[in-house]
Amino acid sequence: MFNWISSVGIGAAKVDTQLERNQYSPGDLAKGEVVIKGGLGTQLFDQIELHLIFEYREEGSKKKKAYIAEVFQLSGPIEIAEHEVRRIPFQLTLPDTIPMSTGHFPTYLRTYLDAKFAIDPKDEDRITILPAKLVQHILKVIEDAGFILYQIDNLELIEKPKKGCPFMQIFIFRPTGSNHGMIDEFSVVFTHSTTSFKMEMEILRAQQALQSTFEWNHRDPEGTFRINGEAAEGNPFEKLRSLLRRK
Repeated sequence: MFNWISSVGIGAAKVDTQLERNQYSPGDLAKGEVVIKGGLGTQLFDQIELHLIFEYREEGSKKKKAYIAEVFQLSGPIEIAEHEVRRIPFQLTLPDTIPMSTGHFPTYLRTYLDAKFAIDPKDEDRITILPAKLVQHILKVIEDAGFILYQIDNLELIEKPKKGCPFMQIFIFRPTGSNHGMIDEFSVVFTHSTTSFKMEMEILRAQQALQSTFEWNHRDPEGTFRINGEAAEGNPFEKLRSLLRRK
């Protein structure tokens, strides 16, 4: 018999996603379980999904948008009886290339139970994504060179890529110590994959902008190091230190 009460969401099932922890690095394995509590009457769900969601700022405004970076399917069709409690364990690998989360641009795991003719139960859990290890190392190099990170901006790209993030994450630094008064601002955008790494940098000084791009392959940083598209010699990190010491 058709269950009208469940179909309009009155006394419908509820979902709660429970994670082992809420802090992760790119490439980490996230483990947890989806707990479904049946409502008034049996409900059939077509599938259970977890969506990895980032927020970013719309170009030219402070309005925020949501970007679904990854969709993980946890289950096919599933039937939940009246008042039944069903626990569905899961483990999923987070992408290696995901950006870090910040206070202004949080990261979420949103759980969907897809039901026909019904209000889809959902749950949303905020998680913290730390920067990739190489990014952490470079941030430390910049800090040691006399800069302090004061802002991270997830800014919408004017030209959207066919796939991948529709925004760039910009790390913005202010100078301290001997750099104070010599450099107004330093910003960097990191683009990395499982094989390569790229830094697009801009130094603002006396209303002038000095732009540089460093890139290399993980397997051989010094052998594949390029500056502004041209082959370069030396260690990328030492070159970065040298760039930031210029007056």
